[in-house]
Amino acid sequence: MFYDGEIYELSSFAPDFYKCRENMLVYSEDGSFMVFYNGQVFTLDNYRPLKYYLGRNTVAYIGQQSQLEVFFKGTKETVSNEPLSKLEVFPNAIAITRHPHAVSVFYNGKEYRAH
Repeated sequence: MFYDGEIYELSSFAPDFYKCRENMLVYSEDGSFMVFYNGQVFTLDNYRPLKYYLGRNTVAYIGQQSQLEVFFKGTKETVSNEPLSKLEVFPNAIAITRHPHAVSVFYNGKEYRAH
């Protein structure tokens, strides 16, 4: 991987898949879900999620217990344990819809709920 003027060897194995967008690279190696961000490799989970969303500084995915997991600027956290009906990723933000009248935005590491 070429990043910030340097070459990084992320692994000695070929990835199962990879996708790059903006300043993020997500990939799977031996079943684990990984991200390369800001010169570092992070293991997000020990399985490959069926669906994930990738944006600037942000990776969002649905965990094994249907929870919303978000990796934002080097930190991973569970944002919601409720079932989601819609999820959209933007630069530095995620729009989360749980049902038609429950909308929130995850922005710069914090969730803001509409009331």
